Amino acid sequence: MGLVSSIHRWCKHHKVQRDHDDMVRRFDEFKCCVHRVHQVNNSGQDLRLSLNKHSDIPLSELFGSRHMISDEDHERINALGGFTIEFGPPDD
Repeated sequence: MGLVSSIHRWCKHHKVQRDHDDMVRRFDEFKCCVHRVHQVNNSGQDLRLSLNKHSDIPLSELFGSRHMISDEDHERINALGGFTIEFGPPDD
């Protein structure tokens, strides 16, 4: 399954409505988020990531201008992005 069909399934699952132009505009952010989730989930760490309803929204849009939050908070937010962290051993 390709990423284009994945974003359509993601929209349906999270009840997110995007017109074609908006989906195209947000696709790169979604693609980066999918790759981060895949990388962490296959790293052998005792945590799992999953996409959430914010997975196609750039951090600047989600949290506003970088200058409105501290550098430390910006790093924390950047590390999380549009996915959810679940601690514990990965499901097999």
